[in-house]
Amino acid sequence: VDPTLLLGGMGIALPTPSALAEARAGYGGAFAGLGVLFWLGAQRPTYRVLALGIAALVLGVFTAARLLSLALDGTPSTLAFVNHALEAVGFLLAFLLWRAAAADHR
Repeated sequence: VDPTLLLGGMGIALPTPSALAEARAGYGGAFAGLGVLFWLGAQRPTYRVLALGIAALVLGVFTAARLLSLALDGTPSTLAFVNHALEAVGFLLAFLLWRAAAADHR
């Protein structure tokens, strides 16, 4: 897994082994862990509300941070806009599904 493939497209340089390790851990490790949780939520109803809530929270914070960055830092790359759109749609879907699952769980 080469983190420069995605991050390089957004102008993020990873010039040292430490930078590469941080990118792999921060992006790869965190998203792999979240992916396992989301898979468990899809497979086991007991995890569903938790998984959808965490998905909504994480994607909502990403969306808010990207909006803040847009206001403070200016226009990002096209790839960053695509990421923002996907995260925003993911947030909306996860939030709506979380509310429905939480209501059914009661």
